[in-house]
Amino acid sequence: MPGTVRAGTPTTPPDGEKLSALINMAGRQRMLSQRLVLHAVLAAQQQAQQQAQQQAQQQAQQQAQQQAQHQAQHQAHQQAHAAHPGQGKPPAPAALPALPVLRDTLERMARSHERLAHGGGEWPGAFSDGLRQAYFAPRNADARIRDFLGLAQQVLNGLEGRRANVDAIVQELVGEATPILELLNELTLAHEAEAALRARQERMRHQELMDRLHAVAREAKVVAFNAQVAAHRAGSHGPEFGVVAARMGAITEEMEKLLQQARAR
Repeated sequence: MPGTVRAGTPTTPPDGEKLSALINMAGRQRMLSQRLVLHAVLAAQQQAQQQAQQQAQQQAQQQAQQQAQHQAQHQAHQQAHAAHPGQGKPPAPAALPALPVLRDTLERMARSHERLAHGGGEWPGAFSDGLRQAYFAPRNADARIRDFLGLAQQVLNGLEGRRANVDAIVQELVGEATPILELLNELTLAHEAEAALRARQERMRHQELMDRLHAVAREAKVVAFNAQVAAHRAGSHGPEFGVVAARMGAITEEMEKLLQQARAR
């Protein structure tokens, strides 16, 4: 698919703010997976209850019809039917309350997984070797999560279509709840490890920059001192040269103060 990140594809590492958003999104996937299973079970139970109620209503209607027929055998079939209008036509089943939540949770989890694994727009996807190995080969988390989402979609389709065999698919989804939760935990840890690695690298780059600046400040301080010595030896031109040397010395002292403040942070 266009924009899909595959194993081995180089991407630009995200900044700290985006890394935090990715960690939060990866952690939220764990909650969404459990919510998905929960509402699939609830919707299946609600459908079973509705079906049981419909069967009970149909049985009651059949019994009422039989009693009416026994009591009015001398009447015409049309009169008996007119005395009990609408019998034999069960009411349309009510909507399952858990279905909207199930549908919304499935869409949110699928959308988040696409951003985490494949990226798109502002989302980098699996941007490092470690994450690509987790989502694709050799761990294949991407395929396993897609299978889980596909199973949840089958449950949703079955419940919306009022299919009788949906219970078997729900039980299969329930059986995948714990393995998929463990997998999502591993992915969250992988994102956290990547963030920690990026933070260490950033600290190292900062330290290297500070060391270089400190070395430049020391060298500038030596140059300023030598300039002051040269100013004393310059004779009539010494005072003017001394002003420049003094200013250079003040600048190096200011650099030292700024470096000390930066190191203290």
